[in-house]
Amino acid sequence: MHMLRRRSLRRRHCHGAKIQLAADTLARDCLLINVSDGGVRLNVEGLNVPDEFVLFLYHGGAVQKRTCKVVWREGNEIGAKFIALDRQLNLAAQEELSA
Repeated sequence: MHMLRRRSLRRRHCHGAKIQLAADTLARDCLLINVSDGGVRLNVEGLNVPDEFVLFLYHGGAVQKRTCKVVWREGNEIGAKFIALDRQLNLAAQEELSA
C-alpha cells in the first residue's frame, strides 16, 4: 500500500548525516535510512526534531544543505520531504561540519 503513494524511487543508504534542529545550533548526528528525490527517512534516536529542520547530506564528496519538513513520525524514525536545496557547501563549511 505504501509503495502506491510514492512518487519516486527510494534508495537505501544507512549511513550518517547531520541534522540542525534550529538556526544557530550545532548540527547533530543522525542516520540516513533511505532517500528519494522528494525526501528522506531518518533515524533520529535521542533527538527532539521540530516540524522543520535542516539536513546536511554527503553526496559524492560534497555536502548538500536541505531544508526539510516532517511528514510522519514513528518511534525513533521520521519521514521528511525536501522543501528546498539551500546550497552545496564549500570545503571550509564541510570541514566545520565535521569538527
